[in-house]
Amino acid sequence: MPGSDRELRAQLMQMTTGYWRSQVLFAAAELGVFDSLAAGPLKAAEVAARCRSSPEYTERLLNACVACDLLEKQDARFANGTLASTFLTTDAPQTLAHWVRFMGDCYRPWSGLAGAIRDGRPVADGFDQIARGEDYTRHIILAMHEYALGPGRAIVDTLDLRGRAKMLDVGGGPGTYSILLAEKFPELTAEVLDLPAVLEITRELVEQHGMAGRVTTRAGNYLTDDFGRGYDVVLLSNMLHQESPETCLALLRKAHAALADDGLLVIQLAFLNSEKDAPVWGVLQSLQLAVLYPHGRAYSFDEVLAMLPNAGFHDGKVKKMSMLRSESLILATRAPSPAAAAR
Repeated sequence: MPGSDRELRAQLMQMTTGYWRSQVLFAAAELGVFDSLAAGPLKAAEVAARCRSSPEYTERLLNACVACDLLEKQDARFANGTLASTFLTTDAPQTLAHWVRFMGDCYRPWSGLAGAIRDGRPVADGFDQIARGEDYTRHIILAMHEYALGPGRAIVDTLDLRGRAKMLDVGGGPGTYSILLAEKFPELTAEVLDLPAVLEITRELVEQHGMAGRVTTRAGNYLTDDFGRGYDVVLLSNMLHQESPETCLALLRKAHAALADDGLLVIQLAFLNSEKDAPVWGVLQSLQLAVLYPHGRAYSFDEVLAMLPNAGFHDGKVKKMSMLRSESLILATRAPSPAAAAR
């Protein structure tokens, strides 16, 4: 039921000023506020000195962080709150610091959303971002790793890869899913296929997790290079949504060719419902993709399931991993060839 006029007005005001709160977070992360407070409370002038920022304006930002429950304040000294201590300092075990910085970078393309909708083309080049330069490539791949640890743990709890020995992680970026799955299934080895500049960071993360030898890398472009043959698992995680339906079908066919008989295809995306109006994360991500990629869009479960028979798969099924029904999986297997089935 609709709320009262007052409630509706409050809802609208919250939406129109929602970016205020996110910009407080993004500015504090970009300036290094949370890292500056990692060792303990400081006065505003001390934070400004460490962040090389205006003392007066820094104090305003710090007070906004207190109001937004990011920082705590006592006797004119500021300290990281629980949220900041857990996720927003670079060295925190569960850090999302790079991810927050990357979301701050995405705000700029989002500000041109109306133009993207009007003209039917993206505001920025998301593919170019990956190869923009060594420092930025590192920044974005570490952001992907931090984000992927959340759904990656859900994948590990959802997939049963016992008895499978060889996995290809297509466009695997930081290799997060390969690392987590190799940790869970000791008989599994994984190969991450991605661009050379990306794989430099991937190998560092693999080493940090003690998975060298179990998780390897192969430089290549998934759009133009062959996937190889004989894999027990092919993982397509959060990359089909960057591509057109035609390209998705071509990639699914390449995945089918790369799988051994009875090999498993795993597709992860923030899937939409059949009406494409829920869940909210997937719907908004579809707009995020619109401002970054020429053919970027979120796909519904039905759309991807309908592609599978044309790629050679005939048993696609959905595995929903979250209450929001986003970041879910579609699974399918490659049927044995007639010759193999007859043996």
